[in-house]
Amino acid sequence: MSPILSIAAKGLATQSQALEAVARSVASSGLTRPLGGTRAPASPPVRIGALPVGDSIQSIMTLAAVETAYRANAAVMATGAGMLVPVIDLIPVDEK
Repeated sequence: MSPILSIAAKGLATQSQALEAVARSVASSGLTRPLGGTRAPASPPVRIGALPVGDSIQSIMTLAAVETAYRANAAVMATGAGMLVPVIDLIPVDEK
């Protein structure tokens, strides 16, 4: 695989992990009160690099950052793939 595509694929995988962390954070923040009437203790905030994931505002901001990074990595991958096609066309083919 091309180094460009490999780097972009790793970036996409990293953003997928960040998205999963945001989803877990959002899902766990909607806990209902147990029958005893006290709220379940909040889970500690998760950090993905410099992006905090904790309360709902931070989750939305993190989600926006993940989306931007995911789109950027997808664009790099598309550009890298588009650059490979002309290079492959330059390879001579023996027609026997």
